[in-house]
Amino acid sequence: MFKHAQTLIRSALLFAAVASAIGCGRGAGDLVAFDNSGCKGNDGSSAAWQGLFALDSSEGFYGLSCVAWTLSSDGDLKVDMINIPAACGASYEGAATVAGPSAVELRADNPSCDIAGCGVCFYDWSFEVEGISAAAPLALTFVEDSCPDEPGEDEYPAQLPVDMRPEGTLCRWLPPMAYEDWGPCGTLHHMCAAPASVGEGEEGCDEGEACEDGLACELPDGIDTAICLQACTTDADCPLAELSIFACVDQLCQISSVWPGPEPWE
Repeated sequence: MFKHAQTLIRSALLFAAVASAIGCGRGAGDLVAFDNSGCKGNDGSSAAWQGLFALDSSEGFYGLSCVAWTLSSDGDLKVDMINIPAACGASYEGAATVAGPSAVELRADNPSCDIAGCGVCFYDWSFEVEGISAAAPLALTFVEDSCPDEPGEDEYPAQLPVDMRPEGTLCRWLPPMAYEDWGPCGTLHHMCAAPASVGEGEEGCDEGEACEDGLACELPDGIDTAICLQACTTDADCPLAELSIFACVDQLCQISSVWPGPEPWE
C-alpha cells in the first residue's frame, strides 16, 4: 500500500513537471484558446492591403479597428482584436498573462521573425483566458510583436467596462490610406471628395465625386480625411446596430463606443 502511494505521488510529480515544461499546466497567466484569421483579403483569402472584414465578413467593420469582449459569470473572458495592422507573411502565436482579476495582457507574437516584404496585412485575433472579475473595469493590454528577438513592439491598451456590461465592442477609425486601393471613393467608410464646408478631402478621388445615395461625406473624429458615413434617423439605421458601435448623431452614424488612444501605427 505504502509503495503504491509512493508510486502515485512520483507519477503525479512527474506529470506536473512535464506539464509545466510543455505549458499544459495553466496558471493565472496562461492562454486557454487562441484563433488567428491570417492576413485578410476582401474575399476572405489571404492577401496584403486588401479589404477589411471581421471574421463574420460583416461590411460594417470596414474601416474600423476594434476590440470586442465577452465575460461569462464564471470569469471566462473571450477577447477579439479586429482589423489590427501587422506584418505580412508572419506566423503569429497567442500568449496571455493574467496579472489579476482586473488586468490582462494578450500577445500576438511571431517567434520565427519571418515576414514578407509586401507591406502591411490586417488580422483578427481571438483570445480566451480565465479568472477575470466583473467587479471592476478590466485593464487590457494587447501587444503585437512581429519579431520578439528584436526591440520594438506595438502596444494597444484598452479599458473594458466589464463591470457595467458582460459583452461589448469598442472601435476606432483606421486611417483611410490603409485601404484606399481596395475600394472605390464614395462608398461606405471610404474616402470622398469633400466639399469645402467639410474640410480636407482625398486627392485620389475625382473632384466633386459624391458619396453614394444614403451616405454623406464628412470628417469624423479621429481621422484627418473625409469619408462616407451612413445617413440615419435612428441608431437602428447604422451598421452593426446589434453591437451598438454607432449612434445616429446629427443624422449621421458616428462611433459611439469609442476605443480611445492613438491610431494603431502611431
